[in-house]
Amino acid sequence: MNMLTKRKNLFSVMLLLLLGSTMIYAQPEQMENELMTTIQEKYQEFGEFMQAGNVEGLVKNLYTEDAKFYPPNGGMLSGHEGISKAISGILSSGVVVMIEPKEVEKLGNAVYDYGVANVSNMEGEKLGIQRYMVIWKKENGEWKIYRDFIKPLEEM
Repeated sequence: MNMLTKRKNLFSVMLLLLLGSTMIYAQPEQMENELMTTIQEKYQEFGEFMQAGNVEGLVKNLYTEDAKFYPPNGGMLSGHEGISKAISGILSSGVVVMIEPKEVEKLGNAVYDYGVANVSNMEGEKLGIQRYMVIWKKENGEWKIYRDFIKPLEEM
C-alpha cells in the first residue's frame, strides 16, 4: 500500500468517526424535538376535547387507566372516574386553560414535561398562571398522562 492510499484510508476513517460522533450527539436533540412536537400535539388534542366539552373522550384518550391528578387546591384524584370529575369541574367553572410546555425529556420508559398554564375566563380576562409537571407513559402504543401535578404561580 502506498503512502497516498494510506492517507486516503486514514482520512476516510477520520471522516466516518467525525460523522458518527455528530450523529450520536444530534440524536438526543432530535429526539427531544420530536417529543416536544408529540407533547404539543397531545395538548392541542386536550384543548379540542375541552372546547367540545368531551370530558370522557379527553380522559380516555389522554390519561392512563392508573393516572393520578394533583390539582392546585391540593388532594389527589385517581383513575378515569376521579379525573373526569376534576375536568368536569374545570369545564363547569368556565375557565380556559392554555398550556405551554417549556421542557420535555425522556427518562427511561417515561417522558416528563413541565411548563405553565395560563388560565383565563371565557371573555379572555387573565385569572392566573399555574406551573405544571406531567409524567407521560405509553399505554397501547400512545403517550398518555400518567401523573399530572399543578401548582398556582399567581392567585386566581
